[in-house]
Amino acid sequence: MVNGCFRVAWTVRLRNGAWIMQNYCEVKLFTKNSLYLQRTGNFKSSQLMNRVFCDDLLQRQFETDGYVVVPQFLNAAEVQNLLTAYHKPDGNINGKFHRTLQFQSVAYKKDLSIAVKELVTPKALNLLQDYRYLLSSFMVKEPEADNAFELHQNWNFVEEDKYHSVVFWVPLVDTDAKNGAMYVVKGSNRLLPTYRGGPNIPSVFEAVIPYIKEHYLTIIPLKAGDAIIFDDALLHYTSSNQSSNTRYAIAQVMIPRVARPIHYYQSAENTGKKIEVFEIDDDFYLYYYNRYPLGDYPADCRQIGTIPCSSKPLTINQFESLYHKTALTPEKQRSVSVTDVKRFFVKVGQKIGNAIFNSAH
Repeated sequence: MVNGCFRVAWTVRLRNGAWIMQNYCEVKLFTKNSLYLQRTGNFKSSQLMNRVFCDDLLQRQFETDGYVVVPQFLNAAEVQNLLTAYHKPDGNINGKFHRTLQFQSVAYKKDLSIAVKELVTPKALNLLQDYRYLLSSFMVKEPEADNAFELHQNWNFVEEDKYHSVVFWVPLVDTDAKNGAMYVVKGSNRLLPTYRGGPNIPSVFEAVIPYIKEHYLTIIPLKAGDAIIFDDALLHYTSSNQSSNTRYAIAQVMIPRVARPIHYYQSAENTGKKIEVFEIDDDFYLYYYNRYPLGDYPADCRQIGTIPCSSKPLTINQFESLYHKTALTPEKQRSVSVTDVKRFFVKVGQKIGNAIFNSAH
C-alpha cells in the first residue's frame, strides 16, 4: 500500500476520472459514475515512477507542475566563470538561437560541456535522488533577433513509462519576456505518452501550439544563476531576444542512475507507422551532429525494440479534454479511499476484485 493506493496488474480507466498506466496501475481516483477496465497505453504515475528530488517540498511541486525553481542555484562567481568560459563558435551564426552541441568542432563542444558539467553536476546531485549526468550545453540567443524557440517537449532520454529525466535550465543573465525567458505549460508532462527524437517524429501538439501558447503558457522570469528544473516531457518555450544584449543560458540533462539512455528514431518512410528504439552510450548526444548531421539512421547503436505509432495530431477539443483530466494536481487525484477502490472491484466481479485486492497485501 502507498498513500491509500495499491498496485494491480490491470489498466484502469475512469470515464470521468483518472487515466492510465501500463503493466501496473495504481487506482488513484474514484467517482460514482460508470467505470471500466481496458488495456491501453502508458501514463506517468508519480506513484510508480522514480522519485526525483530528495526534498519532499520540491518533489510535491514537481509532481504537481512538472517543474521547480531553485533560486541562486549558481552564485555570482560561478555565473561569471561560465560566462568567461563561453566563446563563440567559428563561422557566422546569423543571429539565431544556437546550442553549443550543434556545432561540428568536437573539441569546442567538449570544452564547454565540461565547463557546465563541473559546476552543475555536484549541485544537481545534492538535489536529486540517485541521478547521473547525461549531457550539457550552452543555449545562446543573440540580440535583436527573431529567435524564439517554439513550444516543444525535449527528446526522450529514458523510457518515460518508468523514469523521469530532468533538465536544469540556468540563465547566466536576468531573463524576462523581452530577452528569451522560459515559459512552461504546467502539468503538461502528464498529458499523454509521447515519443520524441530525430527530424521525422511529428509532435502530437503541432496543430494546437498557437492555442496552447495563447491560453496555457506561464512565464518563469529568472535572475542570473536561478535554475528551473523540469521534466523533459514538459511543454516549454523561450521567447525571442529583442533586447540589445546576448542572452546566455546553460542546460544540463540528468537521468536516473538505473535508467539506460535511449533514442527514438523514425525514418521518413515509417512516419506514422513505427518508431525504432535504440540504446545509446553517454557520448551519443555530444557527437550527434557529427555522426548524424541530417538525422541519419543510428546504425552504430543497438536497436532494442520498435513501437507501433500512428501520427494523429490533437485537436483543440482533445487537448482541452486531456488537460482538464490529466493535468489535475496529484492531491486531487489522491482523494480515494481503499474501501472505495475495493467496492469498485466488487462491482466488476467479486472473485476478480477480491483476488486483485488480496494480492496487493
